[in-house]
Amino acid sequence: MTEREQLLQEAGELGLTFAKNISTDRLKAAVGQAKELNVAEDAVIDAGGIPVTDKAAPTEAEIRAQLEAEFAAKLEEEKRKITANMELNMAKTSENATVNKVTVGQAKLKARRDALKLIRVNITSRDPLKIAWEGEIFTVSNDVIGDVKKYIPFNTEDGYHVPQIILNALKNKKCTIFKRKKGRDGKYVNEAKQVSAFNIEYLEPLSAGELDELARQQRLAQGTED
Repeated sequence: MTEREQLLQEAGELGLTFAKNISTDRLKAAVGQAKELNVAEDAVIDAGGIPVTDKAAPTEAEIRAQLEAEFAAKLEEEKRKITANMELNMAKTSENATVNKVTVGQAKLKARRDALKLIRVNITSRDPLKIAWEGEIFTVSNDVIGDVKKYIPFNTEDGYHVPQIILNALKNKKCTIFKRKKGRDGKYVNEAKQVSAFNIEYLEPLSAGELDELARQQRLAQGTED
C-alpha cells in the first residue's frame, strides 16, 4: 500500500472529506492535524486542506443578544461622534464670541480715542449775544464715551486744545445775526440770517517742548490765582 493510499484510508476512518485533487502533502498535514486535535467524525477538509469542526447552530436568544450587542456598540459610537461634534461647535462658538467681544471692545476704544483727541484751535464766537464772553462750557455726549464736559476759552493768543467730539459739535452750531438792508422804499430794515455760531481757526500742533512749556505756564497761572 502506497503512502497516499494509507493516508486516504486514515482520512476515511477519521471521517474527513476533501477535494479529490488534494495533494499528498496537504492530505498528510490534514490527517496529522486531525489526529492531534481529535477532530469529530463529521469534520470537513476545505479546499485548502484545513480541517474544520462543525459547530452547533446559535439559538435565537444568542442571535438576539449578539445583534443587541452590535447595535449598542454602534449606538455608543454615534453618541461619541455627536458629543465630539457638539463640543467642537461649542468651542468654535465660544471662540467666535470671544473674537467678537474683543473686536467690539477694540472698536469702542478706538472711537473713544478719536472722540477725545485734542485739536489745537482758536475759537471766536459769532453770536451777537456772546461777543463779550471770554469762553463757554460745552457738554457733548454719545453712547460710546458718555458725557464730555469742557470749558473752551474764546480768542486765545496761543490757541486751545479742544476734544474732537466737542469741536465737531461746535461746527454744527448756528446763531442768528441781523443785517441792515435798504428796502425798495429806501428805508433800512433788519434782515435775519443763520450763520455758524463759531469761527474755528485750526493751528499747528505744538511740539513736545512747547506742550511742556504751556503746561508750566498754566501751573504758574494757577498758582498765581491761588
